[in-house]
Amino acid sequence: MTTYSVKNEGHLDKAFRAPDGFKVVVAGVSEEVTTTEPLTDEQIAALAQDGVKVTEKKAAKGEPTADDKKA
Repeated sequence: MTTYSVKNEGHLDKAFRAPDGFKVVVAGVSEEVTTTEPLTDEQIAALAQDGVKVTEKKAAKGEPTADDKKA
């Protein structure tokens, strides 16, 4: 799972697939979102065109990263 900081500056709510279903980020709101699968560069670019800024949160020291879990 990957955690992102999402700032929705668009006019529409955006939904992300989360471990417990979906996480909706309402228009005009910033939230942290944990997704079941990492977002692709294409998905992040498409969200940016809709006014949604997505940045991956770095794992805290000692926490496994998405790359660690693949091994």
